Amino acid sequence: MARVARGELKPNVDHNDNLIALGDAGPYVSLGNDIVVDEADEADEGSYVLFFTRHGLKHYFSGFLHVPPCGDPKKFFEFDDKPPTRLVAHGKDWYFVAN
Repeated sequence: MARVARGELKPNVDHNDNLIALGDAGPYVSLGNDIVVDEADEADEGSYVLFFTRHGLKHYFSGFLHVPPCGDPKKFFEFDDKPPTRLVAHGKDWYFVAN
């Protein structure tokens, strides 16, 4: 999370502008060792970062979502077309989400 905030980790997958593949050298923090980032709008400084616990076809997933301070997890870009089916708060700025 901190490395994303500092700009050390940026999307690095050609076919997905929001995906960061951490690779084998990175710490294993997410299913497939990939994380998804979404830059917050100007009102919410920071980034939304999703750590997968499940990743299926057609954008079906579950995982832990970190939101920027004062952010709204429903603003995460993956929920633009359909709201999350699960949204459970897990401490300050963390949510378990599923769609």
